[in-house]
Amino acid sequence: MQRRDFIKIIGVTSSVIFVPSILNASDNKYMDNYYCDDDVLNTWNGHNIEEKDIRIKVLSYAILAPNPHNKQSWLVNLKSDDTIELYVDQTRLLPQSDPYHRQIHIGQGTFLENLVISSTHFGYKATIIYFPKGEYGNKVIENKPIASITLEKDISIKKDKLFDSILKRHSNKREYEDKIVDLDQMTELENTVNNISNDDYSLKFENNEEMISSFRKIAVNAMEIESANLKANLETIEMFRFNNDEVEKYKDGFSLAQSGKSSLARFFIENFFLSREKALKDPIEFGKTAIDMTQNQVDSTKTFGTLTTKNNKRRDQVKIGRVYARLNLLVTSMGLVMHPISQVLQEYSDMKDLQADFLSITNTKKDETVQMLFRLGYAKRTEHSPRRGVKDMIIDSNYSIS
Repeated sequence: MQRRDFIKIIGVTSSVIFVPSILNASDNKYMDNYYCDDDVLNTWNGHNIEEKDIRIKVLSYAILAPNPHNKQSWLVNLKSDDTIELYVDQTRLLPQSDPYHRQIHIGQGTFLENLVISSTHFGYKATIIYFPKGEYGNKVIENKPIASITLEKDISIKKDKLFDSILKRHSNKREYEDKIVDLDQMTELENTVNNISNDDYSLKFENNEEMISSFRKIAVNAMEIESANLKANLETIEMFRFNNDEVEKYKDGFSLAQSGKSSLARFFIENFFLSREKALKDPIEFGKTAIDMTQNQVDSTKTFGTLTTKNNKRRDQVKIGRVYARLNLLVTSMGLVMHPISQVLQEYSDMKDLQADFLSITNTKKDETVQMLFRLGYAKRTEHSPRRGVKDMIIDSNYSIS
C-alpha cells in the first residue's frame, strides 16, 4: 500500500481492519503530549504578561495572527519607548506561490489588527500610520516600514470584545460537520465587515448549491495546478513540518496537527509513512495527498466566503488583512471555524486561466480584486500552529526582553 493511500484511509474511513480504530480519532486521549513541547507552545500560553514594556505585551498577541503558510514574515523595530515600526521580513517570502507578495502584505495587516485589539486589553490606544516612509509598488518590496504604531495610555478606552478570541482562533483544516451556517450569523458577519468598509472592500458568502459546486471544483483544480508546478509544490513542502522535531526547530509552517489528525495517528504517519526525504524524492506524490485532502475538505463545505477590495495597492492589501483578522476573531466568537483556500487567487502564470474562470463565476469587476477565498462551517478544534517568539522578530539585537 502506498503512503498516500494509507493517509487517505486513516483520514477518511471510520474503520480499517489492520489499523487500530484509535488512529481515526481526532481527539483521543492517547499520546496527548506528542505536540505539546512548552517551547513550541509558549507563545500561545505565556504572552509575556509580566513584561514591563507594553510593546512586548501587545506583540506577543500580534504574532498569533493568521498569515500565509505560517511564514510569520514580520520584523519590528522598537525605535522609541512608545513606538513600533513593522517591516516585512524579506527572508520569509513565498516567491513561487506569491510572486508579487500580495499575500505577505495581507499577513502584515492581520498582525496589525491583533496588535490594535490587544492594545485595548491593556488600556492603550494604538495609532497606525501606514507606510510612513512612502508606499511602494505592487510588484516589489522595499526596505520601508509597513506601518508605524504609537501606543498611548488611555483610561477611557474600552477593551475590544474580540480580544478574548485571539487565543482561541485557528485556521481549521478539518472536514466540516454536515451543518448549514445560520443565515443570521452570515448576515451579522457581512454587516460587521461591510459597515466599516466605506465601500473599499466587501464580504460575500456563497451557499447556493450551484455556486458551491463550482467553488469546490475550482478549489480542487487550483490545488492540482499548484501540485503540478514543481517549484510551487516544493515551496509548500519546505513549509510543511513532517515531525515533532521540525515543529520544535522551526516554530513555523504547518503540519498534520492542523488537519485534525489525532496524536497517535500523527505519530504513526510521521514515523512510518511520511518524511521530508520521501516528499522531496517524489513531490508529485506528496502533491496528490494535498489534492485528496482538498477534495475532502471542500466536499464537506456548505458555505464559502470571499473578501474583495475595490483597489489593489499595498495599502489595500494591508487593510484587508486587518479585516480578515477581525473576521477570523468574530467567526471564532460565534462558535464557527474558517479556513483559507486561496490557491486560485495566486498570481503565477499556471493559475491564470483558472483564476479568470473564478472571477467570471463570481462576477468580479475588472477594477476589483478578490483578496481571500475561504470556507466557513462547524468543526471540532485543531491544534494551534506553532509560533516563534517576539524576540525573533526584533530588528535591534541589543534590545533585551526582561
